[in-house]
Amino acid sequence: MLHKSHDKSPSWLLIMNIANNRLSGPRPIPDCIGSLPTFEFFNLLVNRPGA
Repeated sequence: MLHKSHDKSPSWLLIMNIANNRLSGPRPIPDCIGSLPTFEFFNLLVNRPGA
C-alpha cells in the first residue's frame, strides 16, 4: 500500500495536476490514464480519507 508521505514529491504534484486538468476538463478521463502504473495511486488519491 502507498501510505508513505508523497505530499511533497514531484510525482504527487504531477498527479494532482493531471487530476485537476482531467476532472475540470470538458472530457471524461481518457483510458490511457488507466494504463499508467500510477492508476492505483490515483485511486488512493481520490479516495483519501483526509482529502
